[in-house]
Amino acid sequence: LKINAEIPDWFQNLPQGSETIMYARGSAISADLDNSEQRAIENALIKLAQQLNNRINRKVNIMAKEAGVDGDLVLKRETERITSIVIKDASIKGYKV
Repeated sequence: LKINAEIPDWFQNLPQGSETIMYARGSAISADLDNSEQRAIENALIKLAQQLNNRINRKVNIMAKEAGVDGDLVLKRETERITSIVIKDASIKGYKV
């Protein structure tokens, strides 16, 4: 109960994101406080990357549907392949802890 009382409200209830702002949280336990903090940040960045991947995939699917090519399985697979390659090469920058 004491630990739960110490957890900040923003950690339990992340703020609502937008098209330009995304939130993610991470936690980690380590005997070394600095290592714990670094691992927690890395965990949050992984979650942020997953959110970004999902957002990009949704946008690509919407684009394909609006262009009328969502029924073309070959084009759809190629678009997904290219999107996956681009996402793998992307890096998250400009984040704030």
